[in-house]
Amino acid sequence: MDYSIIIPVYNKAELTRNCLAKLPASLAGAGEGEVIVIDNASTDHTPKMLASFPWIRAIRNETNLGFAGANNQGAREARGRILVLLNNDTEAISEWLAPMMRLLEDSDVGAVGAKLLFADRTIQHAGVLVRWWPFSASGIYPFHYLFKAPENTAGADERREGQIVTGACLATPRELYLELGGLDEGFWNGYEDVDYCLKVRKRGLRVIYEPAATLFHYESKSGSQRFRRTQANLQRLAERWRGRVPFDAPRVW
Repeated sequence: MDYSIIIPVYNKAELTRNCLAKLPASLAGAGEGEVIVIDNASTDHTPKMLASFPWIRAIRNETNLGFAGANNQGAREARGRILVLLNNDTEAISEWLAPMMRLLEDSDVGAVGAKLLFADRTIQHAGVLVRWWPFSASGIYPFHYLFKAPENTAGADERREGQIVTGACLATPRELYLELGGLDEGFWNGYEDVDYCLKVRKRGLRVIYEPAATLFHYESKSGSQRFRRTQANLQRLAERWRGRVPFDAPRVW
């Protein structure tokens, strides 16, 4: 099997329904694959909604494992050569997976990210840069390049290599993911994707932003849990990577 798309969910059934409804038509040219939805103990009608999509594999958890835990669980269950981590608050607007899969045919590419847009078609993600941040104990501040800029801003449609892409839509070889230990479950819904991409780079592999893969991302609509451990996540990131990550954005202070 070519790919396994893993979608962790916690409540917000209608967001997930919209995501799943748009997926099949957007996967043309990507090969043979599967969609695995990890339900992190939703308390709304998510289980009933998922049952209306017989072509997915739905796995129900009795407790919320968080983003990292759910993706790692999906990776263990996956049968595809390529894992695709996908948020349930995304919506496909192009045949996005095929260009990501093509890049991963190169053995030196370890992770590929997509171009993500807000509903107003401004940019949510066009790659992630890192800058020094003096007002944080971590000193490391990853941020989204061209955040909130118009979708056709210069540079937004240029494929490029970088250090980090977001885990909201990230493709990576399953074998590599498992070798690297997947996402670090010590993070809680934040910066585990940054950590993973840095591990990919440490392995000597490339991380690529691919704008030919474009989706809407209704960022953080999936719930407030997203931000409850931001400072702890940043501290964990800094303890592992401080002094080992080049600042690829100019200092602004």
